[in-house]
Parts: sequence; structure tokens; C-alpha cells
Amino acid sequence: MTDPGTADVTYIEPLNVKSLEKIIARERPDALLPNLGGQTGLNLSSELAREGILEKYGVQIIGVKEDAIERGEDRQASRTR
Repeated sequence: MTDPGTADVTYIEPLNVKSLEKIIARERPDALLPNLGGQTGLNLSSELAREGILEKYGVQIIGVKEDAIERGEDRQASRTR
């Protein structure tokens, strides 16, 4: 959230894995709530998980299951259901 009353810190950084890893390393969050970030948040959280960054820093994905994000992105699998 970018509301100063809600967020402790607001970052204006590129939305990519490299920038997010730096923020995670600095802030050390316990969890990541990607579904508030729309499709970008979901995709980036999946990428962070695939690259082992979330595990490295002990960050859990909450609010949505990681495999559900992957299934939602797999258009081929969605067509066959």
C-alpha cells in the first residue's frame, strides 16, 4: 500500500525480481500478499518463489496458493479443463 497511514515505507523501484529481492533483504517481511498487486503482483511473487528468493528469506505467500497462481497463468492447462 502506498498510503503513508498504512505503509511503513514506500518504495519507488522497478517492478522486477532484482529490485524486489533487495527490498525483501532490507525489510525482512514474514509474508507477501500478492493478490493486492493484480496480475503483476501475482506474476512477480511466482517468479520470486521459482528463483528461491522467498525461501531464502523465509517469506510466505499468503492470500493465494502459489500453485493456484501457476495454474491461472497456464493457459494451455486452462483450455483442456
